[in-house]
Amino acid sequence: MKKFLRVYWPAILWGIFILIATLLPGKSIPSVSLFRFDKLIHAGIFGIFAWLCWRGWVHYSASPRHPIWWSIGGFTILWSIGIEGMQSLIPDRSMDLYDMIANTIGVLIAGIISYFIHVRK
Repeated sequence: MKKFLRVYWPAILWGIFILIATLLPGKSIPSVSLFRFDKLIHAGIFGIFAWLCWRGWVHYSASPRHPIWWSIGGFTILWSIGIEGMQSLIPDRSMDLYDMIANTIGVLIAGIISYFIHVRK
């Protein structure tokens, strides 16, 4: 368990950050011109989350080619879909299909990058 926490703590903290940041009520979110790139931000934060999870697995496992590689991608996509679903319960927030698509694209891009960095050395 210690090794698991040691290698996954960045992913766990980032996942908690995503959860808190995305479940704030709509009026609590600052209005900054940066948020015009909402979908790019979604892709970025979920891509980082997926990369941190894969990075943890590479350091946790003796074999980064293990089938869990796909499971981690699926988990991070399901995490993003779950958060979008929870947003429909928050005042001034709603579930957005395009956010889910952007999240998924971010996970896929991170997966491709992680694959070439960690698996195809």
